[in-house]
Amino acid sequence: MVDLTNLDRDDGDRLMGWDERKMVYQAGNQLWHTDSSFKPVPALASLLSAREVPPAGGETEFASLRHAWATLPEATQRRLAGRVAVHSILYSRSTIAPGLFDPEHERELPPVRQALVRENPVNGRRALYLGSHAWYVEGMEHAESRRLLDEGGVEDKRPRLHRRVMRHTTIAGDAPTADPPYATRVAVWEGIIPAGVGVEGRYIKHALLSTR
Repeated sequence: MVDLTNLDRDDGDRLMGWDERKMVYQAGNQLWHTDSSFKPVPALASLLSAREVPPAGGETEFASLRHAWATLPEATQRRLAGRVAVHSILYSRSTIAPGLFDPEHERELPPVRQALVRENPVNGRRALYLGSHAWYVEGMEHAESRRLLDEGGVEDKRPRLHRRVMRHTTIAGDAPTADPPYATRVAVWEGIIPAGVGVEGRYIKHALLSTR
């Protein structure tokens, strides 16, 4: 269970500033990402339970990677089928702020290999498996690899291929579920992208994330 909040539990539930280490780390949730794709055994599903929400902003967006795959040109599908992408949370967080992890923690988070295209064993539908943790595609030049991944939608801007996006406006008590192998999501903290706003005029946000 991950406690997603902008309150400092070790300092009397103080509202943290965007420049504090924990908030800089959590800013990674503003990138389009697939939960736990950087782990050897990735997530099957995620449950996000809202406990306290701001009166405005703080939405979560979900994008269909099935739709992203289906709308790729056939030539691109052929190029990507059977490929392996290397995923790393060290890479994704480095795009926000290099050096967030100490060396000991970095050693505990080695890159992992994931199939770039996954097929649902029940209905046979395919989906891209990517997000901000996708670092590069094996067997490709790095520049070409990054171009393909960026076109697939791992940038913090709205992905070009993610034409089917749902924005969920959360209310306290909500518990939207995500399907990480086939969907990617982004948490929009207070509707601000990128991070870097001041403390004044901000609201508390608290949610619990369970990923299995």
